[in-house]
Amino acid sequence: MKEDEKITAFKELVELIKENSEYLPEDFDPDAELEKGRKENYSEMIFETNNIEGM
Repeated sequence: MKEDEKITAFKELVELIKENSEYLPEDFDPDAELEKGRKENYSEMIFETNNIEGM
């Protein structure tokens, strides 16, 4: 990818973030949401594994 293509892609990304942010609450924290999703996903996997081992 050429340097000018990278700059253009970055500018487009910044604009998309601005556009999409209007649909999110002001206190939205993507890192917190990601961590919450990971905990939910991993806790389900651990629960399923424990159930299989406990059979």
